Amino acid sequence: MTCLRYNSIVLKLLKISFLVILFSILFFNHSLLAYQISYNSPNLDILWEKKLGGQDTEMIQDLASLTNGHFVTVGYSGSYFSGDAWESIWILKIDNNGEIIQEKIIGNRYYNSGNTIIPAPNEKIIVGGEKNWLYCSSCNETGEAWISMMDNELNLIWEKSFNLDGNSSISTMVSVKEDGFGIAGFS
Repeated sequence: MTCLRYNSIVLKLLKISFLVILFSILFFNHSLLAYQISYNSPNLDILWEKKLGGQDTEMIQDLASLTNGHFVTVGYSGSYFSGDAWESIWILKIDNNGEIIQEKIIGNRYYNSGNTIIPAPNEKIIVGGEKNWLYCSSCNETGEAWISMMDNELNLIWEKSFNLDGNSSISTMVSVKEDGFGIAGFS
């Protein structure tokens, strides 16, 4: 009887240890992996691979290729934030070897996320997402759909936020012509 009780306790401790380790891997170590894969390879050879991010949750939501061969990504970060934000918009410019050239953090209240990014004429980019979100049905939700244009150095040229009713967001964008783009989202 004592041996059965001992085995039962050990088994419970192992299960608890496994769950603690799994929880810490899933929720406290969300580093991002970025890859570039060759078009010309039938085996999908990886040209480069990088681990990005800090110690909290990061997510890349979208990626665009620039005319100079660099990439620009947008998403959110819980490791890199500004002001009183819990998560901020995280924009990365990466070279063709996966090295970070530049990064920018935007959003200083509540939750913020960059959801979509497209190249624009004259080495500019358009970024869309949401700023100042609260995920709380009993709160006065005032999250704003957010859009901005940035130059090649990720300097802000203009930005616009709007709220239709409750939390609003820009989910996707597309270039329409050389002089315009379309956006879609929700409120």
